Amino acid sequence: MRQLLILLAVSLMLFASCEHDNYSQPESVLSGVVHYNGKPIHVASKQVGMELYEHGWDKKHNIGINIDQDGSYSSKLFDGDYQVVLTPGQGPWKMTQADTTEVKVNGDTKLDIAVEPYYMVESANFSAAGTTVSGKLTLDQILTGSDARDIEKVFLYINSTAFVDGNGNNIANSAVLGADVSSLSDINLQVEVPELLDAQTYIFARFGIKIANTEDMLFSEAVKLDL
Repeated sequence: MRQLLILLAVSLMLFASCEHDNYSQPESVLSGVVHYNGKPIHVASKQVGMELYEHGWDKKHNIGINIDQDGSYSSKLFDGDYQVVLTPGQGPWKMTQADTTEVKVNGDTKLDIAVEPYYMVESANFSAAGTTVSGKLTLDQILTGSDARDIEKVFLYINSTAFVDGNGNNIANSAVLGADVSSLSDINLQVEVPELLDAQTYIFARFGIKIANTEDMLFSEAVKLDL
């Protein structure tokens, strides 16, 4: 009798396992970019997010999606109707009602999300001479008047990989206070490259802009430089 009960228990476990394995997996991909006037907004990797709520489900449960450092995102989902919400308090942009978007996912679906940033990177240029990396940054202030926010600090980051930011993804950096920036079209910084492992002959450089009363920084595109 005991052996029969054990055999029955094992059979039930195997059946439950098979049932679990037979559940369908999401196959549709929702993807896009967070942008201003068609220009992607670059952020720190995996620091800025968005939330998806599927209609018909409890709104306490959401699907979290990280925005990549180039401003893009993607997530595998089941087909259905979703509400997309940029995570409140995150991102170098002003939160508005437009930051909540309705989308119908039916197969691979593209959804670009427009936001209102406080500043945009107009241009960022880098050069390397010996062990010195130089960068010149031009910013465009988008929000003015009562919506304006000051720049606290501008950083020049370098890293041995393409992931470059102020969250541990850098090997060296330099900075200038926003109060010391006399012109948004002429911000210049230099940083010295430390000794690299395995005699690496290149690095990646990127500007980061810390905006007052804003948790997440605005970044320029990461650029590879030969040393």
